[in-house]
Amino acid sequence: MSDPLPIELRERAVRAYENDEGSYAVIAERFQISVRSLIRWVARFRETGSVTPYPKGGGNFSKVDIEAMN
Repeated sequence: MSDPLPIELRERAVRAYENDEGSYAVIAERFQISVRSLIRWVARFRETGSVTPYPKGGGNFSKVDIEAMN
């Protein structure tokens, strides 16, 4: 998974959508982001007032004992 996009980009894109500067598709194309990302950012902004990304998850950890593999 790549790093989250900059907060400034998220804020500008959400602000553009909230100011009725276009549809999700138009704004996403303008900022060169996916429509789905913009939808999530707008929803997060409406719920929390922030577009700050959630912390990265820990992923899946193997139950295999590394020493048993040696």
